[in-house]
Amino acid sequence: MVSAQWRIAGIHNMRSSFSEALSWLVQAWGILESAQMVTTQEAAMVLKIKGHVHCKRGEMNAALDNYEKALAVHAALGTMQSLEAASLLGKLGSARGSNGDFATAVERLQQAWDVHVCTGTTKSVAAAAVLRRRGSVYAQNRSFEVAHSAFEEAWKVHEASHTSHSKKAADVLRLLGDVCYQSGHLSRAVEAYLRASSLYNTMGFGHLPCAVDTIERVRAIQTQRVVEIFRRSDVSGSGVVSQSHLATTMRQLDTSLTEKDVDFLFESMPNSQGDSVDYEQFVTWVCSSDCVWHTATSWPNAARVRESAGLACFSLSRQEARNLQASKDQLDTINEQLKFHGDEK
Repeated sequence: MVSAQWRIAGIHNMRSSFSEALSWLVQAWGILESAQMVTTQEAAMVLKIKGHVHCKRGEMNAALDNYEKALAVHAALGTMQSLEAASLLGKLGSARGSNGDFATAVERLQQAWDVHVCTGTTKSVAAAAVLRRRGSVYAQNRSFEVAHSAFEEAWKVHEASHTSHSKKAADVLRLLGDVCYQSGHLSRAVEAYLRASSLYNTMGFGHLPCAVDTIERVRAIQTQRVVEIFRRSDVSGSGVVSQSHLATTMRQLDTSLTEKDVDFLFESMPNSQGDSVDYEQFVTWVCSSDCVWHTATSWPNAARVRESAGLACFSLSRQEARNLQASKDQLDTINEQLKFHGDEK
């Protein structure tokens, strides 16, 4: 009976029905207490899932309380060296880090890693999860060098375990990109983000928020870089330059751009008027998805220009444009399916 309760709770948890999940888990715990089974493996599992649900709801103190109780059950059972205990220690470490308890977070994550060392499972997906959590905790503490090493190790574990083409592996690359960005290594950040984006799209996850956000971060870095180039030539500091000056700078950055190409961009830009151009607004638009989709369908020379390396400064490569369009198509398909099912009802 108890097993059925927490399994149902797990289903609700996956569906993000956290209130229902918690209700089932409370019932399960009540049954365990009545049967005096609070120091069993099943009790540890119920407490762990309760902690996870509270964590998802942002109730960190309740999550920590349940995780620590589950850990106490493992200690009482003598199963602290089990993989289930390692998983629990990893979640507890991550939750402690999110709650600002850096020292305890690092201690718990080290304990989780030690279990994997003792059990010979350091090349498993579970071990990669511990490394990923360690990286996240150190990143939260702004210890970027250690965080970078942890994410790199997590990626190597995914490669060794033949899971480098998984969503979890893509998440590791995205987190690696975040650390590179936060530590000022923009080129390495873009490289990691694009690798993550490629994986998300390869697996059909390009429509997920994490995948879309990854591409947006690439655009933000590209925009930042190009705006800085124009800012250096803006002697007056007005933020505005002439179209001719902007066009000259663009053609210097990408020699394949023709005058006609640049004119097309100026004409396509929303609210464009006069000879003066707000270069930050212009670059932001050129790096936006609106520009990618617009030029992909309206610009006769889009394919040729997007193949050039130079335009990567201004927008995404042709492959990234394809990925973005694929993501948009997936979203459209999903929306149509939802509409169809809605009409059926």
